[in-house]
Amino acid sequence: MPVFGLGKKTALNAKARMLLGNGDPVAEELHGAAGRREWDTVRETLGHFEDQERSQLVWSLAWEQPQLYQWLRKEPRLEENDAVAQLLLGVVTVGYAWSVRSGLFARHVSRAQFEGFHALLREAEPRLYAAAELDPGSSAPWTGLLAAGRGLQVGLDVIRRRFEAAITRTPGDRVAHRQLTLALCKKWLGSHELMHEFVDQARRGPYEANLAFLTALAHLEHAMALEVGPERRAYLAQPHVHAELVQAAEVSVFRPGYAVPHMPFADANLFAMVFSLAGMQAEARRAFELTEGVVTRSPWEQLSQDVMTVYTTRRRLARTSK
Repeated sequence: MPVFGLGKKTALNAKARMLLGNGDPVAEELHGAAGRREWDTVRETLGHFEDQERSQLVWSLAWEQPQLYQWLRKEPRLEENDAVAQLLLGVVTVGYAWSVRSGLFARHVSRAQFEGFHALLREAEPRLYAAAELDPGSSAPWTGLLAAGRGLQVGLDVIRRRFEAAITRTPGDRVAHRQLTLALCKKWLGSHELMHEFVDQARRGPYEANLAFLTALAHLEHAMALEVGPERRAYLAQPHVHAELVQAAEVSVFRPGYAVPHMPFADANLFAMVFSLAGMQAEARRAFELTEGVVTRSPWEQLSQDVMTVYTTRRRLARTSK
């Protein structure tokens, strides 16, 4: 796990903190420029990257600063014939839509929230299709269309076609695989069985290390769909779940030199949370150490909006458990 200028604070007692861009210097620069509404710098920075890296950077902006939608939709320098500009506006519109909906279960989302959510997703789709037409070799617009399609519940056939469009252009695309995994969740368009089957198949290919995080994601989504308490604990206590999580971590976050461009601490946070929930405290300690104290909002927000408190509480448990 690279340090990216954060020093050598790898101990379990490293100060917990949230960083702009989640600890990646390029993403930090991009977020800073976007926060200052410096369109030329934002456009130039994104222009240096392609496909998966560009996709991860625009999604970083969309999830961490969804309010950028209000600026970008009125930015006069954002051109309709610019693939990068349309991609950014489309993905940020999707991110803003999800912030309007909130991350709550559907029963807790109001009718007005759903109406705003769907209207924004319908607004985003033409921009993403425009980006795909302007840059036909790029997978990035299709990741946005996957997320929009999930929210609009366009059906698994359409979702799968969008996924194929993404991976035809960038095989092993992490963002596309993540989006299809989420779409296949029981709470969206699929089932636990479909989700796990897809993840297992994806992991058998040549991109095992790059896609190993999907195993943790799938088990987390399955667990979070169950009732809090004995039912969830029983699922996560199963030997095959433990074995799959360990194997996935060993080929990815626990492997020396493992790194994800522009997301240096995302996988470590994901595995730390899942290992913690599964009661696998030794493995959780290893994952927490790899976070270097950098807290990413996802996935901790699934447990509490106070992500810092839930992270530090879970880390303390891992540190003190035998």
